[in-house]
Order: sequence, then structure tokens, then C-alpha cells
Amino acid sequence: MNHKASIESEPFPIFATGHGGRDMSEFLGALVVHRIDVLIDVRSFPVSRHFPRFSKQNLMHSLSSVGIYYLHEGAALGGKLAPVGLDEKIGQLAHAVKSGGRICLMCSEHKNPAQCHRTTVLKPVFAKHGIEVIELTDFHEI
Repeated sequence: MNHKASIESEPFPIFATGHGGRDMSEFLGALVVHRIDVLIDVRSFPVSRHFPRFSKQNLMHSLSSVGIYYLHEGAALGGKLAPVGLDEKIGQLAHAVKSGGRICLMCSEHKNPAQCHRTTVLKPVFAKHGIEVIELTDFHEI
């Protein structure tokens, strides 16, 4: 069996999660354990009145403290507005993942990822590019 062919046929992973108002140290710890390099915020509006630690500036600062780069892509990947440049952005991310990048998509929904746009909208588009979306759900097991 050609080992190279079997590797190329396997899907490449991109991770996804919702912050769900979690404790920030628990959230960051899970990202570090999964060796995430870049967190892509896919919320259309990257603010949280109820959980200000997950608003864009606070989140960016927290991620930076553990060496994770923050990128907001709500215009292309958000679930509230009509996406602008969805296919192009998915293609760019697919290339980054296939080049070895460890990326995690994040929005607010945590309790029911099956109903979140990460699963209903983004997951099928990533699959067309050979990217498997893996949900990080129970951070307590890490």
C-alpha cells in the first residue's frame, strides 16, 4: 500500500467551538492542549455584553498571552449576515490547514453545536475542500 496516498486521502482537521461563557483559563487551556495556532472568530459581531471577556479586544489580549493569534472573519464566515467572500475565505483556510496550520473557529454557541452555523453552514463547505471540522465540546475532559 502506498503510504503517501493514504495520507493524502485523509481529511485535514480544522477545529471549532463556542465560547459559551466559559471560564477563560479553561477555554485557553483547551486551545493550548489542541495546539491551536490561530483562533478565527466567526461571530458576525465580536462582542458579548454578558461575557465581556469574549469581546474582541479582551479575547485578542487573552489569546496573545498564550501565543495564539486572533482573527475576526465574521463578514465572510459569520452566521448573522449574508456572507461576503465565503468560498474564497474557505479556500484560504483550507490551504492554511493543509500546510500544517492548527486553526479553531469560534462563535458563541456551545451547548448545541449541531444547530450552530459552524455545523449547518461552514462544515459542509469545508468538507468540499477536504477539511474535517472537529468540534471541541467538553473542555473538562482535557
